[in-house]
Amino acid sequence: MLHQISEKCTRVLIHNHIISSEEIELYTYGFEQVISTSLILVSIFIISALMHNIWFGLLFTICFSPLRVFIGGFHCETYAKCFFFSNGVFLVSVFLTKVLMLLPAAFTLFINIVILLLCNILVYRFAPIQHPNHLLSPKRAIRNKRKARILVIVQCSILTVGNLICFVGQIDMTLIELSVVSTALSVNFMMVAKLHTKGGKS
Repeated sequence: MLHQISEKCTRVLIHNHIISSEEIELYTYGFEQVISTSLILVSIFIISALMHNIWFGLLFTICFSPLRVFIGGFHCETYAKCFFFSNGVFLVSVFLTKVLMLLPAAFTLFINIVILLLCNILVYRFAPIQHPNHLLSPKRAIRNKRKARILVIVQCSILTVGNLICFVGQIDMTLIELSVVSTALSVNFMMVAKLHTKGGKS
């Protein structure tokens, strides 16, 4: 269904002489990506609204998605699976956040700093991880590696400072905790693909 809608959108562009007929596959794929991503974002924000905290969806999207684009890792075979997978990961991130918030603040701070440090190490060492469902050209892989390293350093540094500010100022850490969990899950799916690839070669 998504492919048919995307193809119709592409044919409208061809009919209006905006693109040539030779570009139909490229633009159809582009429409599929845009529509699929939009549906995922809308669904995540709807779930956040139902939770009465739109910040959950916003911070999850900011911390999980951009990093995942550059570090690679696990990718679903179909757009439908990607939709349910993404929403499932969001719900898991909220659940883990609530569990971690039950721990003493000092212990949570320690765990968060360790997690963020590990994220830096793993991304610097292994990113990007290619998956059969999302292969990269050699040049693209090099660019993604550089961008992934920069992004993870900036993201984890901001989150580390945020954790310290919340702890010292005795500020509610729920949102910063969700951001840390979302970052960790993004790196986790990179490592899942890494281990799967390693296991497949042995």
